[in-house]
Amino acid sequence: MVRCLAVAHQWVVFSVHTPAQHAIASALHVARHPYEGKDSYYAWLKDEYLRKKQLLETGLRAAGLPPISPEGGFFVMARTESVLPLLPKRFLDEGEGRAELRKAVCVCVCVTCFPLSPSS
Repeated sequence: MVRCLAVAHQWVVFSVHTPAQHAIASALHVARHPYEGKDSYYAWLKDEYLRKKQLLETGLRAAGLPPISPEGGFFVMARTESVLPLLPKRFLDEGEGRAELRKAVCVCVCVTCFPLSPSS
C-alpha cells in the first residue's frame, strides 16, 4: 500500500481538485475589491507587510542590530558587528562553528539568525 501511495503522491502534489480551483479563482476576483479600508486586499496586504517590516526593523535597531532594509525582498537582514562584543569569546572563534555562533546570538541578544548561504 505504501508503494502505491508513493507512486500516486508524485502526481497528487501537482494537482488541485476542481472545487479548490474554483474557490481560488473566486478569491482572486474578490481580492480586487475594497478590503479593510483599502482599495483591495492586495493593497491591504502590501501595507500589512510594510508595517511588519518596519516593526521588525525597529526591534532590530533596539537590539543593536542595524537592519539592511530590503527594497523588494521578503527577508530583513541586519549587521551584527555591534553585538559581537556581547558574546562569549569562545563563540567568536572559528573552531566553535557558525551554528554555535548563531545560538549565542539567540541567547545573548535575543535575536534568532540563520545562515544566508550553505557555507555560513
